[in-house]
Amino acid sequence: DDEISKLSRQIIHGGGGDAILQKKYAILEHLRTIFSNGIEQLKDSLRSEVESNASSAFLKMTSEKDYTKLVITEHYGLEIVDENNRIVAERSAGAEQVVALSLIDGLNKTAGKNAPIVMDTPFGRLDKKHRRNVLRYLPSMSEQVVLLVHEGELDLSNDLKEASSNIGRTFRIERVSSSQSTIKIED
Repeated sequence: DDEISKLSRQIIHGGGGDAILQKKYAILEHLRTIFSNGIEQLKDSLRSEVESNASSAFLKMTSEKDYTKLVITEHYGLEIVDENNRIVAERSAGAEQVVALSLIDGLNKTAGKNAPIVMDTPFGRLDKKHRRNVLRYLPSMSEQVVLLVHEGELDLSNDLKEASSNIGRTFRIERVSSSQSTIKIED
């Protein structure tokens, strides 16, 4: 772009008669078009891959059987598509949470990296069925998933039974005073 601007100024100030400058300018403009098209093709390809990965995750985590996939909007939001190929206009807070988790998984898998995932209150808006589905799916999202849950968000005796083989360590933050807490390792 800088070189094209520089050549453009030289052509304008030089009267536009230098054939070599005009050829260089035309070649650079052509290269810019090629690179722009390549970038758009890459974005479309990655967008499609994120959409596919997020849809796969979503279908494993949602308990709604009439949902068929997620689609990425032109502004990079995600929408749920039902079995009649219609966009689901009204979504519950729990559905929003599952869509968000699906996007995280789709991006992580598309990146080809196994980045750790840290989530704060990931189950607060989920009903029991969605919570169970998400807990089953979480181990496949990354090698390391850190969940910061508050008291009452999970039933530790029931909800974690299926995931217990994937739990490396459990900690509890206990309040000592308004300005101090301690961390305890759970058995």
